[in-house]
Formats: sequence, C-alpha cells, structure tokens
Amino acid sequence: MSEVVKFGIKETLEVLDAGISLGNGIDKALADDGKVTWTEYGLFLPVITKLPKAISGIADVPKELTDLDGAEQEEVKQFIADKLDLGNEATEAKIEAVFAGVMEVFVAVLNLVQVIRA
Repeated sequence: MSEVVKFGIKETLEVLDAGISLGNGIDKALADDGKVTWTEYGLFLPVITKLPKAISGIADVPKELTDLDGAEQEEVKQFIADKLDLGNEATEAKIEAVFAGVMEVFVAVLNLVQVIRA
C-alpha cells in the first residue's frame, strides 16, 4: 500500500495573504476619494512585507490545490474570511462566497478528473 503524500496549504495561504493584503490596501485607499495616490503608500506596506514569502512558494500552490481535503478547504475559507477587511461588508461577503464557490467547483473538477483517469 502506497502512502498518500499531502502537500498542505502553507504556500497557498501565503499567496492568498499577499493578495488579500493588496485588496484591503486598495479598498482603504479608494475609500476617501476614489483614487490610489502615493500618499497612501503606508496602506500597502503589509503586502510589500508579505510578497517575498508569497513569491518564493507560488510554484507549490498548484500541487497544494490538487490534494485539498475538506478540512483544508474550510481552513482556506476561514482564512479568507478572517483576513479580508473591506469597508463594505456586503461586498466582502460576496467575495468570500465567490472564493468558496470557486473552491467547490475546483475540487469537483479535480474529483471528476480522478474518476476519469481511474
């Protein structure tokens, strides 16, 4: 019996963290005047500090996503819900729902591919 190798979701979470930080920064910058200006650079410091980790492991994200289990899916959903911090709660809820839906479709397609290959 061969041992199943699990890749985890560390790199996926790091990429999501950087992306969400960027989105949060843009949301906050646009809140005042609808523009992103150089005076709001401080809003983007979190993403700048997270980019090195996100970039260094981004190549591992596809393999992590190919073996997502239910617990990891829930962890990703909760991570997004915890980190996403937009000024408009309705928009934030919609984005969280879209991410959850995309993940469900992705996992369903992966399962279908595995059945076809078997």
